[in-house]
Amino acid sequence: MAFGMALTGCSTDVTGRTDPGGLTHRAFERVATDRLLETTLTVHGTVTDFPTPNGYDGDAQVLVLVDVTLSAGDVLQATTGPSDLALRAAAGDERAAETSPAVSVALTDATLWPLEDLPGGRSQRGWVAFPVDRDTLDRAELVLRLPAHDRNSDDSPRDELVVLLAED
Repeated sequence: MAFGMALTGCSTDVTGRTDPGGLTHRAFERVATDRLLETTLTVHGTVTDFPTPNGYDGDAQVLVLVDVTLSAGDVLQATTGPSDLALRAAAGDERAAETSPAVSVALTDATLWPLEDLPGGRSQRGWVAFPVDRDTLDRAELVLRLPAHDRNSDDSPRDELVVLLAED
């Protein structure tokens, strides 16, 4: 309920190009967990048509936003956050999260709170922006790079968590 209110309760637009209440939102729930590092990445949905804000100097015409909950395990003393996330297209190319001040302000102004860096043992829900073409989203994945580690385990160590960005 609060999620829907966040999208529809917006009354101002930083760019003047789109009413944030009219954004295209796809809701779904997908989870990836690394049990040994106790780290979980949950994707709650996407917004595929967030306009680039004034002051943004990237080449994208729109930003794709991903609504995530990141739970950083406390097994390793490492900070995890948006800089550890990437959007991987079906073709394999990746785009890093856009964390510029202009994008962070635009998200906050639209009441879409940006994901922040988290110390181990913490959890937060927030939005992460990616400058991509809309057609990149077909079979795209959200990738969380895990910190370097030696787990002393028989399990082969994973270096990333991957969540498919698609509706059920």
